[in-house]
Amino acid sequence: MSRWAPFRLRSWFITTSAVLAVTLLAVPAAYGFEPEIIPAGQGCSFDVEFQQENSPQGEHPPIGQGEARLTNLDTGVSIYNRSRYTFIETFDPATNDVFEEYRGRRIFQFLPGDQGPFGEVGEHGALLRIVGNVQATFDLDTELYTAFSVGGEVTDLCPLLDP
Repeated sequence: MSRWAPFRLRSWFITTSAVLAVTLLAVPAAYGFEPEIIPAGQGCSFDVEFQQENSPQGEHPPIGQGEARLTNLDTGVSIYNRSRYTFIETFDPATNDVFEEYRGRRIFQFLPGDQGPFGEVGEHGALLRIVGNVQATFDLDTELYTAFSVGGEVTDLCPLLDP
């Protein structure tokens, strides 16, 4: 899977509610789309299963809403998230960059080397819940975020998945 696409896994258009539910209960496989595995080092230090039910709307600016479940495959601990956000992505052919703006609640996946809200992302990557406004630049040549700023609340999801 490409690191940049309209609904790329690394920067999910899934956002979360202010309340996170941590549970050990299983959810039926019919939850939504087929689960994706985020390998250790591409978000957390352990493998995470990501399953979504996402419904971006054909409005301008586009509105996305849906639910997601992230599960630590080592422990079975899951986090359930509800999303609601608007987004605009603009491609600059001169620089081969995509400028992204988001408002609302959503999950972001960062890989090592990306610029995240607190500087360069470390060796395990990051999975963050952001509630607020985000402006970011994604370089299609390097497949990295080269700029990322947040006005709002940022929550690291990895410690919630590995209590």
